Amino acid sequence: ARVLLGVAAAESEDQDRFDSGLAHARQALTLLDAASTKDWEQIADAHRIIALCLVRRGENLAAIDLLKTNLPLHYVHLGARSEALADEYVILGEALGNMTRFAESEAAFNTGATMLRSQYGDDSNHLAYALNQMGGMLYAKGDLERSEDLHRQVLKIHLATLGPDHHDTLVAEFNLLGVIEQQGHYAQALPQRLALLERAKTSTELSPIEKSQHYDAAATDYRELGRFAEAEAASRQALAILTPAGAVPGPQSTGAMRHLGLTLALQGHYAEAENLFRNALAIKLKHGSPVSLGACGLRRDIGQVLRQQHRYTEAIQQLRALTMDACMTALQGTDPWRPLALADLSQAQLDGGDSGGAYATAAQALAYGRKALHDRYELGLPLLAMGRAELARKHASAAEPLLREALALRLRVHPPADPRVLEIQVALIDALTNLKRSDEAQALRTQIEPLLTTSASPYLADLHARLTHD
Repeated sequence: ARVLLGVAAAESEDQDRFDSGLAHARQALTLLDAASTKDWEQIADAHRIIALCLVRRGENLAAIDLLKTNLPLHYVHLGARSEALADEYVILGEALGNMTRFAESEAAFNTGATMLRSQYGDDSNHLAYALNQMGGMLYAKGDLERSEDLHRQVLKIHLATLGPDHHDTLVAEFNLLGVIEQQGHYAQALPQRLALLERAKTSTELSPIEKSQHYDAAATDYRELGRFAEAEAASRQALAILTPAGAVPGPQSTGAMRHLGLTLALQGHYAEAENLFRNALAIKLKHGSPVSLGACGLRRDIGQVLRQQHRYTEAIQQLRALTMDACMTALQGTDPWRPLALADLSQAQLDGGDSGGAYATAAQALAYGRKALHDRYELGLPLLAMGRAELARKHASAAEPLLREALALRLRVHPPADPRVLEIQVALIDALTNLKRSDEAQALRTQIEPLLTTSASPYLADLHARLTHD
């Protein structure tokens, strides 16, 4: 059993061998359960490896059931100073976070971290791993300040104990930059991200999958800064590493597929973007839960790109189902996902001719967004949805301040020529025109109209048509 567990533990760290690791750990557990004398430390370790492999395969519910069934028994036989027990709580926290059960997840992480601190102190790499996983959960929840604090602790521990070029240090730096970027500081992060990418390219510590993630992260920076050609090139490089010519994309490819799709959609390449989103979602559903954060994000992306293709009925069905399903209803009013999905739904309703439904949905999106997003740049989307809904109700005086707030938030991150900025400005021109402030409206129109006709992008063409119509 111990030999099998050693093999399973090694396989549980290899992206391509989770199935084999799961099988070997289960074989070990069968032997341990049959032994006349119970080795509870080994039994707990077997459950830990099984749960870890299940989580890595996306089977979070199975991992949660396994751990919640066995943790009380392990605690009785091993006590609070068991390393395997502490690790099980960390894995439980990760699985619960993946299922958006954030309060339970945080409680499990805190239990595991407390055990690890009591055993190894505040500066151990074992504790750093737990803090890293908890930071990832807080990132998904939208609690970015606490997530950043945890990732800074992780990086500090690894720099002191492992040095700057160790695998875990590179990963910690990668994760910290991700939290900084998510707060809208893409311009600040990009030079650091590109420097880290250069180190990653030549590192013997990182796997090909991890190296692809560095390209994908750089692609996100480029996209949010409006540098779409560079974003597309970086995403395609990430996918080339993950899926060489002739290879079938696997679960590890879905992130790069999604980010490439987002960049293509912003350039108006809707059909290719939709195909990427749908393929990535199919892979997610094949290998994981339909209520995972990744699956929910892809379903929202599909709804967005359907609206952009004027397929409003399909978009509304897609987005309404998403906002009502188990993923979204499991989330609380302070999560960052729900207001964005609701804002997309509102715009699809408005474009599809349902101004009353659009207003009700936009009001809900903005209420959630104020709680969850505070003054982050993503709040611009619920503000735009509400502003457009107010314009549809002929309430231009209510729309104008919403649109100006949205514009200010977006301009913190995106350049003036970015379509996500221009979309707000088109709506603002409509508001100013309806308020009889024709000089202001004309000045803004003169400023942005050349930007709407500089390319053949369907995205910009739609905005120009809306401007002309308004």
